[in-house]
This record gives sequence, C-alpha cells and structure tokens, in this order.
Amino acid sequence: MSESGNKMQLVRNFAEDSIWVARPMRVVYLSAADLSEIETMAIRLSGLGAGMSHAEDTYAAVEMVMDHPGGFGLLIADCDSLGGIEEGDKLFRMLGESIQQLPVILTATDLAEQVFPTDKSAPIRLRAPLTPVALRLGIEHAARSREAMTA
Repeated sequence: MSESGNKMQLVRNFAEDSIWVARPMRVVYLSAADLSEIETMAIRLSGLGAGMSHAEDTYAAVEMVMDHPGGFGLLIADCDSLGGIEEGDKLFRMLGESIQQLPVILTATDLAEQVFPTDKSAPIRLRAPLTPVALRLGIEHAARSREAMTA
C-alpha cells in the first residue's frame, strides 16, 4: 500500500500463455513412466496449446511418426524412463533422415547442461525433472527449428 492509501493491483491474463504456439502442434511423448507423470505432461502440453500422443517404447514412437508423416510437430523422449540418454540417442538415430524435419527433445537427469542446438538436425537436450519453463523454451526452440527446416 502506498503512503496515500491507494492499492496497486496487477492484472495478468493467463489465457495468453496458452496461445503462444503460432499454430497448434501435436507432440509424440515417449515415456515408460507411470500414468501420473504422463498425465502431467499432457496437461502441461495442453496449457501450451499442444496436443499429445503417448508411446511407451522407442519402436512405437518411430512407428507413430512414420505412420503419420507431417502429423506431429515434435517428439519428446523421457530418457530416464527408457533406460538413459543413450536410449534417446538411439531413438534420434532411428528417426534418421526420413523424419529429419521432426524436432526432438531428449530429457534426462544425468545431463550436465541444457542444450538448444543451432544445428537444426541435432536434438534439444533438457535436464530432468522438466520444469514448465524448460518445457516451454524447448518447445519454442523446436517450433523455430521446424519452421527453419520446412522453409
């Protein structure tokens, strides 16, 4: 309260946060984690304007992406639930050049730092547990990467 007795009120429209994605994006979330973690990710992605399809293993994720070319804007892999960052790297290699225009985010607790590569053909690497801010930054970077790849 100021000396004059007036109150200052700040107003923020939180609905603006959910429309930051220029166009709706569909995400493949690869995770063998428990259902509550998968639901949490679905809620976070929904709040960012993205829909989610879940795959429990690497082969299911690759098949999902290959069966729907252009149907997904991003793949996020929870490497900890899959056996480590090596499994994420294996997934990225499996996607290969046939799906090179699909940005990939790999998350793992054993990453020393977060990596937002300038090389559009390299995966984004985010340290787990994934915070809402890190998720948003990763998706924004992936969206810019995808636009650059398709331009």
